[in-house]
Amino acid sequence: METNEPITEHGQFWLMDNERSRLWGTLYINELNKGTLETFGSLIDPEGEGVHTIVGRIKSGQEFVTLIDCFPTNTNNWGISGIDEPDWSRQTCLVNKVVKGLGFEEGEEIAFEQAFLDISTLSKWANPNLVKWEPADNKARSIRRTIAIEYREDEATTVSFGGEDVKINVVFRPKEAFQRHGVITSYQIEDHCYLRLERLDGCKMTLESILSVRGAFMDLLSICCNETPTVSDFSVFHEKDNQHPAKVYVPMKGHDTEKKTSHSSVALCLEDIGGMDGVAQWIQVKEKHGESVVYLTSYWYNEKAYIEDKLSRMYTAVEGLLSRKKGRKRAKMTANELAKFAREAIPRFESVIKRNPEEWANNVKEIRDQKLSHIDPNSTLVADGRKMHIMANVIYVAGASFLLREVGLGENQINKYVEGCSQIMLMSDS
Repeated sequence: METNEPITEHGQFWLMDNERSRLWGTLYINELNKGTLETFGSLIDPEGEGVHTIVGRIKSGQEFVTLIDCFPTNTNNWGISGIDEPDWSRQTCLVNKVVKGLGFEEGEEIAFEQAFLDISTLSKWANPNLVKWEPADNKARSIRRTIAIEYREDEATTVSFGGEDVKINVVFRPKEAFQRHGVITSYQIEDHCYLRLERLDGCKMTLESILSVRGAFMDLLSICCNETPTVSDFSVFHEKDNQHPAKVYVPMKGHDTEKKTSHSSVALCLEDIGGMDGVAQWIQVKEKHGESVVYLTSYWYNEKAYIEDKLSRMYTAVEGLLSRKKGRKRAKMTANELAKFAREAIPRFESVIKRNPEEWANNVKEIRDQKLSHIDPNSTLVADGRKMHIMANVIYVAGASFLLREVGLGENQINKYVEGCSQIMLMSDS
């Protein structure tokens, strides 16, 4: 879950495998979803290695919380030299994941029955059209309207990610009302859908598998919607309590940005990629090309990065895709290989980019080597920020098109994607 307001909770905390040793402390979750735990006393050995799971009781003992992948970042020892007791130290631990509302016991696996994610760009990408406004009569001047709400069937598929089978549902439900303490206070009807993950019978659904599927899904949304997706709600249900959801807080990539990129252009919708079968295929493509997809989609998640860094990441992404395509370990990409990759990935490259692909690729490689590898620092080649930005755009679209082809999209869909990319508007001047 992404939070707008910082959270501060006081309580008792202990290592999951050592419940008897409890310490008072304070859990902080900032507006960027990053967690920190401060305890009076050392909960984790500062000289130790690895990460730990911490359990706590907050809200005067009324609510459990589980802190996952924790490690100490600072330990101040205020004790008297030579005296070990009492422990007057104060320790600060970084918390990578927070499950607020559930406490796990020693030896218990952190797995769930269901997970619900409310993702910002999901509704317009799935294109539900659940709410329709219609004139109340045929009079042109009438301002009265009737509302037609269509309850659309959920779309689902089953995927295997990291050896775990998970059922993915896109659930179509219009938002109909705002509630306060269980009482409807006002109405606002709008198109809305959200993502639901379910554990299959005989399988487990760990938090890691949920995060992996979520990451792959959001990478797909960023490519299709030309936008940085965000999560406004991330809830999970456990067999201990199927009635009350626990909230999950995990730092999202892109949280270092103050303003999210949005070009308000959905290049491809759910139907264009083949529905949920296309989603299942994308998740397999993401697992296959993991590191390269991370580099490529960083286009959307690192707005403050220097343009040289953005160009380098896009270049590295395509280098990885090309190496895997050729069945070799990662190797430096030649200009000819880049030119061929771009020509095959982007339909009508020369008419779209207004450049010969070989000339363009040589220019990209020379600038990349000069600016990022410091090769031939005396080169007279001029490369301003705008030029490198356009080059990064072209490489990004080429890499995304390559991945979409691996999902199974045909040339018509690839043409639609290229034409729908907002970055294309900058390409003609390269």
